[in-house]
Amino acid sequence: MGETAINHFNDEEEAKQVLLEKLYDKYGIEFELNGEERYLDNGPLWGYTYGCEVNPIGHKDQVAKAALNQRKTAKMHDDYSLWFFKDEVEKKVIDKLQEKSYIDSYKVLLDINTTPDTWTAEDDWNEYRKAVNAVVDTTVCLEAGKTDEEYVDELYDLVEALDSIEDVDIVLRAKEGQINIMYMKLNADKEQGDIPYTKEDIRREIEEERYYYE
Repeated sequence: MGETAINHFNDEEEAKQVLLEKLYDKYGIEFELNGEERYLDNGPLWGYTYGCEVNPIGHKDQVAKAALNQRKTAKMHDDYSLWFFKDEVEKKVIDKLQEKSYIDSYKVLLDINTTPDTWTAEDDWNEYRKAVNAVVDTTVCLEAGKTDEEYVDELYDLVEALDSIEDVDIVLRAKEGQINIMYMKLNADKEQGDIPYTKEDIRREIEEERYYYE
């Protein structure tokens, strides 16, 4: 399957073909459908949009989102490029989490906006991170039954550790068992001299989360 001049579709079956051809043109490898498909009517201006989950043939674990609009000028958007950086970036966060004995479990996932641009593993991470709004979505579960002051101390220590990671934006969610107790964003591009989160910031966040979920 080589370059294709097709840039429109008239029904869902054509949309699948066009999307898979455009993925091949973009990355030079063949993809297959993987998971839910969506074929939506966006009205007379934009026409139909086809979206689905895909993976490279032979790599079902490398799931990505891709979408194509019916308009001839609309480019395909996808997030497959995150797989070029995923392991290395997620490991930076995981290494910090594994140092903390008070964390019962965690989930770490690199997430980006879908993009029409072509990226490769050789591209600069910082340039890529900013262009696609890359963020490491991080959820930690702490041992249930402790006092809020104990959680403040633990989360202050954790935030300091994660905030020390260079060139990685992090969204941090903390749970006491299954109960949400904190949500914070750690911005890698903070200005020099920015005041880091204090224990009072964390204490207030815990209070607000508890009030919200009561």
